[in-house]
Parts: sequence; C-alpha cells; structure tokens
Amino acid sequence: SGAANGENMAAESEEYNNAPRGIEDNDMLPELTVYPNPTTGTLNLSGIAQRVEVYSQIGSLMAVYENVNQINISNLAEGIYFLRVTMPEGMAVRKVVKR
Repeated sequence: SGAANGENMAAESEEYNNAPRGIEDNDMLPELTVYPNPTTGTLNLSGIAQRVEVYSQIGSLMAVYENVNQINISNLAEGIYFLRVTMPEGMAVRKVVKR
C-alpha cells in the first residue's frame, strides 16, 4: 500500500496553494541543501528531485524541472525565489537568492 500512499500525496500536492508565504514551514526534507546560495544561475541539490518548481516572491510559477539534481535559473531576474522540491521522502521549500 506504499504506492497508494504516494498517489494520495501526489493528488494532495496538486491542490497545494501556490502562494509562497508560510510554505517554508512544511519541511519534510530537513537534509535537503541547495547550493550555491546566492547563485548567478546554477543551483545544485543534495539529491535527485522528482520535481522542482521555482516560484517568484509573489507566488508565480516561473519554471518546472523533473528528475534533476541541478537546475539553472540564469534566465530569471535577480531577486528571491522559492524552490518547491518534491522527492520520494516528501516535499520541502528552499528560499534562494538570484544575483
């Protein structure tokens, strides 16, 4: 029944509120690190993410990556972004600064 649990989690995450405020509190991946931060473009993840969603400070979805341990946000404007990272163990949000 592990597969059923995974399907339920996926269904719930689709209904997730996109606004970044407060989502940092929902951290099921305490070991996840994202570096370098600040970055000029390339971001490395400390594991393989099933999905990485990049949100602006106002909650706009800027980019989506799947099955990655590195992403490149060099095309985005300087500022603060929120990465919503989904891994088999759960979901977490990391704040990154783009320079």
